[in-house]
Amino acid sequence: DRFMQPVTDVLLNHAAPKPGETVIDIGCGSGTTVMEMARRVGPTGRVEGFDVAKLSVDRANERIAEAGLANATVTLADLSTAALASRRVVRVVVAAGPPQRRQAERQPVRMN
Repeated sequence: DRFMQPVTDVLLNHAAPKPGETVIDIGCGSGTTVMEMARRVGPTGRVEGFDVAKLSVDRANERIAEAGLANATVTLADLSTAALASRRVVRVVVAAGPPQRRQAERQPVRMN
């Protein structure tokens, strides 16, 4: 997390989540950006993270619970093959590494 902090700061400032918004974080890893966005959107907002690695998802949910962030969750999902349930989303963040980012940029996120 410390190594990636400068990149995370740029991402969060660019995404600029606001109180009450709903944010989806694709490729959220261990939940660092999910947790910070959850703090920024506050209790009236919601952050949903998605990742393909079970260990990362489990760790993210542990960290979220330890931080007491009731407005955040992380789900095991491959969004290149799974559609998201119908929802009102204000921001979508993709913070995956280079190979995953290239794939994410080619794959549209389907919102039913």
